[in-house]
Amino acid sequence: RETTYRWYCDVIDRHGDEETGYTYDIDLRIDEESIPKPEAEQEWIFVRNVPAEAVLLMDKAFSTDWHLPRAFRHTIAVPDDVMPDAWRNG
Repeated sequence: RETTYRWYCDVIDRHGDEETGYTYDIDLRIDEESIPKPEAEQEWIFVRNVPAEAVLLMDKAFSTDWHLPRAFRHTIAVPDDVMPDAWRNG
């Protein structure tokens, strides 16, 4: 079922494999307000065997490798004549 309604959760454990499919044990934050409450006031429940289709896994903010302080970065120069005139900034 398609929906844009999301609940934040922490994945505690994963069960299964690629053949049988995965299920997750999660801590689910119950918060119907758009502004999260302070950590001490949040209500959490533990849910077992949540199907993988019901879980959208995302990286924590700024945790991916390209945020590392010594990540490789280099200027990529593209000649002007490669880009169409319509794409140029005038």
